[in-house]
Amino acid sequence: MELGEVGSLKGRGERPSGKLSHLSYFKRHLRSELLYARPSPFTHLPHFRPRKPGPKAGLAYEAKILQAISSSYKSSFLSHLCFTFDEGKGKKCAIPDGLLFSHDWKECCIIEVKIRHTADAYHQLNDFYVPIVHRAFGSALRVFGLEICRYYDPLVKLPRPPAHLISLKEAFEIRDGFHPVITWSRFDGRVA
Repeated sequence: MELGEVGSLKGRGERPSGKLSHLSYFKRHLRSELLYARPSPFTHLPHFRPRKPGPKAGLAYEAKILQAISSSYKSSFLSHLCFTFDEGKGKKCAIPDGLLFSHDWKECCIIEVKIRHTADAYHQLNDFYVPIVHRAFGSALRVFGLEICRYYDPLVKLPRPPAHLISLKEAFEIRDGFHPVITWSRFDGRVA
């Protein structure tokens, strides 16, 4: 198998052979129309502590990035805000890595931090978090996703073309139809 090729996914139907596609391993999807969604800042959830080195490194990178964003955007950034929602099958929770609001509070950027750029980040943001946050905050707020990763793989194909950004401020200038991505390979703790 060459770099950029994928094997088959059992139980998920056929996957196109050859280069990486935009199909996702991400398991949580909205199955129907949301009955409600709302922020639940006081919901207590168990703390996840991975044992394997890969997930540990991912959480450490996420913590470092979110801490730097929180330090730079004290009044307009929320980390790990829980949203409760219902699709008709009972109450569930969704916890995006972060929410960054524009200076005029008319836009909300949902931030997903990953070590490696994958199609999962795209689907997690656009097929899961964006509809929930949009429903929770209403249509007066423009809601969109932003992926922050350490390693970007241009072979990963997405339903929308990526828009490579240098700073968080640029995220609010991107129009719909693009998937904003920031690659912070050697993150020095400064956020623009």
